[in-house]
Formats: sequence, structure tokens, C-alpha cells
Amino acid sequence: MSDQAEGGDEYSMIVKFHPTFEEELNDSGAGFKAFIPSSLIRRIIFACHGHPLSGYAGISKTLARAMQLYFWPRMRKDVRKYVRGCLHCQQYKPPNKRPRAAPYQSQSMACPWETICVDLMGPKPTAYGQKKWILVIIDQ
Repeated sequence: MSDQAEGGDEYSMIVKFHPTFEEELNDSGAGFKAFIPSSLIRRIIFACHGHPLSGYAGISKTLARAMQLYFWPRMRKDVRKYVRGCLHCQQYKPPNKRPRAAPYQSQSMACPWETICVDLMGPKPTAYGQKKWILVIIDQ
């Protein structure tokens, strides 16, 4: 029976071959996984990341989806490379990096104790009779 007779290409045949994830679970909770040949890796990652129903998830979620049913060597590296190179994600997703805060700029004051900074640090581990807390007060 050819692939076309079943109504799909080799990718749909691979997906049909697998039972649902719940049916795959054995007593230990780990499911059987299909070993993916290198010629189909990009298609599997696309199904887990770039397909309209997959929602362009990040690296960790895409990897988790792929690891539910599939395995291939260097899986993490391939998923990371694919997601970082995804054109849709580069165009539409905001960067994950926080902007750096500017260094503190002191302000000139007219008189002493006009502005103070207070830090309370602790509790600190102590030996018998030593202090647990440190109070730091700085006059600007």
C-alpha cells in the first residue's frame, strides 16, 4: 500500500503510526518514543514549533513537545538552533532580555540629612553574643 493511497505523505504516515501519548505510557510513566531519521527532523520540529496549531512556543516548550513522542541524537541542539533561527519569532516576539538599569546618580543636596538611604540586612548566622542584623544608613 503506498503513502498516497492512505491520503498523505510520509510525515502523516509517521504520525498515524503512533498511538496517543496517554496510550503510550507504561508503568514507569515514560512513553515509548519513535526514533526520527535525520531527513525528517526539520518536519518534526516544525510540527512542534511552527505549525499554526503549535503557537510558536519557545525552546523549552518546543523541546518538551518533541520529547513526548520522538527521539533523535542532538535533539536539544537541533531544537535550539531551529527556534533561534525562526523568522516568525525574530519578527514578532519581543526579546527576553531585560534592559539594564542605569547606575545610581547621586543628587546634590542643600543641607545634611536632607536625604538618607537605609539598608537593613539580616538575619545573619551568628556565634553566641554576636549581632544578627546590620543597619546601614548613608547621608547623601
